[in-house]
Amino acid sequence: MILIKIKRLIIFIYTILISIRPIKKAIISLVLNRNAVVSFKSRYNKYDNIILNRIICRTLYYLLKVERYNIRIIKLGNDKATLRYINHIFEVPTENPEILDSLIIFIKLLHLNIILVTELNKDNVEVKIKNLMTLKAPLSLLTPAISSMLSRKYYETWYWDVDVKDKVVVDVGAYIGDSALFFASRGAKIVYAYEPSKRLYEIAKKNCSQRNNILLYNYGLGCLENYAILAGYGIGMYINNFA
Repeated sequence: MILIKIKRLIIFIYTILISIRPIKKAIISLVLNRNAVVSFKSRYNKYDNIILNRIICRTLYYLLKVERYNIRIIKLGNDKATLRYINHIFEVPTENPEILDSLIIFIKLLHLNIILVTELNKDNVEVKIKNLMTLKAPLSLLTPAISSMLSRKYYETWYWDVDVKDKVVVDVGAYIGDSALFFASRGAKIVYAYEPSKRLYEIAKKNCSQRNNILLYNYGLGCLENYAILAGYGIGMYINNFA
């Protein structure tokens, strides 16, 4: 008798969960079966007979979270998703959870009109941050920079706690030029910025070209006089070995 009641309770809980939001059905199915065929609807997009593995399900969960900010999911794959924002179509790499986390913050900031997209294509996104700067880079590089500067509570990240007015700033790891531009716009007398990655340096150079108080250098800054090998890409870049 107790066993029957437990089974009924499990069925009841399962029914409630799948009725709250269709994505719950996919998640529960994957708990029971790693490769499940699940049919469900999102708010704006219809998926039928999609084979979900755990990676795709996690990605889909992230993307469903940004639908309320006028994002439409056009296509979903193992390594990337194709999205539409207003009349623009762009691709997002989905294999890195950090990029997906920063994308959610990025879309939220767009929705709140804290940032404004002035150009968007498959290669680059240009964003204007009100009263601060304009940044242009591939979306996978841009979203981490924007989210680290303006994430969580607006104006309450470490960037905003440092008084740089009329001071000399050394920016070690300039990335796409976002922090150098930030400090320059906040009144720094001069910013010395160092970025070892050639690709990131070229992006930062274009972003910082309108500021004469930013001196950008294409090498790393450290306490040892030797060579290092860079590995990885974007926010995942690291020193693989010293020569």
